[in-house]
Amino acid sequence: MGIRITITAWTLTLSAAVGTLGLGKWAGPVSFFVALGGHAVGTIADKKEDEREQREQIRAVAEQVSETDKYFSPQIVTTGDQKADLIKQKFKQLGIDLAFLGVTKGSAYDRYRFAPGPFQKMAAIDNHEPDLQYLLSSSMVPLVSKSNEGVCIDIPRGKRTFPEYEILPRPNGHAVILLGYDLGGKPYFVDLGAPSTPHLLVGGCTGSGKSEFIKMVMRSLMDWYTPQDIQFAIIDTKGFDFEFAKGLGEWLWRPVANEVEDGVSLLRELTEEMDRRKHLSDLSGVSRIVAIVDEVTDISNSGIKEVKKEGNHYLSVIARKGRKPKVHSLIGTQKPLASHLPSDIRDNLPIKVAMRTSTREDGHTITGINVSSEKLLGLGDLFCLVPGKPLVRLQSPLVTVPTRSLFTSMRSQTDLVWLTPKEAKIVAMVTSRTLARWADSGKIVHKKTDSGHRRYNKQSLMEYLESRTD
Repeated sequence: MGIRITITAWTLTLSAAVGTLGLGKWAGPVSFFVALGGHAVGTIADKKEDEREQREQIRAVAEQVSETDKYFSPQIVTTGDQKADLIKQKFKQLGIDLAFLGVTKGSAYDRYRFAPGPFQKMAAIDNHEPDLQYLLSSSMVPLVSKSNEGVCIDIPRGKRTFPEYEILPRPNGHAVILLGYDLGGKPYFVDLGAPSTPHLLVGGCTGSGKSEFIKMVMRSLMDWYTPQDIQFAIIDTKGFDFEFAKGLGEWLWRPVANEVEDGVSLLRELTEEMDRRKHLSDLSGVSRIVAIVDEVTDISNSGIKEVKKEGNHYLSVIARKGRKPKVHSLIGTQKPLASHLPSDIRDNLPIKVAMRTSTREDGHTITGINVSSEKLLGLGDLFCLVPGKPLVRLQSPLVTVPTRSLFTSMRSQTDLVWLTPKEAKIVAMVTSRTLARWADSGKIVHKKTDSGHRRYNKQSLMEYLESRTD
């Protein structure tokens, strides 16, 4: 506006001067056009000045925005790993600064490790798993944990593989069991004969792999010890998953109990055996007894009042006093509710194994700490807590042949006859799916060819078919 006013003023002055030049009748028009031209020139000049001022204002605003971006959204230095970059960028948007430490590739998931920035509030990292799942396009929710390793983010792999059970050299200890393999493939052992770890509690919902885990523990004991060292007392109220145990022979301290009342009787016998052993001066030649209860709540939360009361009493006595007389317990449940398993039993089972559970509260009931067990992958994926050690995530191996009895029932490997699925279907008169289910649950011996096709042992199949008709 200033330029326009100045030019207009000079134009009016010039118009007045024109009027004094004696142009006669032309003085008016000339003055008018001079004034009009001056006004136009002033308008153009003023418009250019406004545009210059606007450009300066826009440049100033852009500089402010640039400074703001540097503060709130700094450039992410690439780590060389696309997923790590996405994770860093996501947490940076949430005001959380993480430094990428590395990634460990596993068979079921990959673990990304990050170090939090100085003065970073670790609590701010919680509860962002759903955001990460969407960001990484993962089919399962990633699992975020914090430990002395830093912030660990376990991202499920698109294609999961399972380690198969293999016989390992016997570890040092009195009654060592295999609990699984860690992310790096290292076996994880615990000694039931150690003073602080005589008993184990394992819980998980349907499909978590609980029963297969128990079979794997049994298999490790049978591979490393003899019936003179270890015997089993098994309560299988479901009457399905441990049907193979009926053929364990001298490994069984007493026959398998399939009814709840028989299970309580077996627990009573165990407490009586404990009392008997108290009076022995030397227990060095006495075998250890491992009591296995596949679903403890069938007893501990029985609808029969007498069964519940008596069963809980014997379970509590074994858990509290079984270590010294060499009686151990391996307790499993699909319903790890505090109301279903009394604390005086639960708290005296020091080895805690939480497989996939329905809720986080169930994981807390099993382990006594807050764990995201509801986010585990199932099928043998587990958390293990052992006294004096940090919580560890393990994978239970797949046991295709669960017991040594299946091997000892055969004369030699040269006598084995292997059937194709088509041949086995004709012999057993069942579907391929049924055969596979029998094999996976350990009822019949099978193997896989190099190309991954199943082959079923004929003798094992015939023995199983005969047992079903007894």
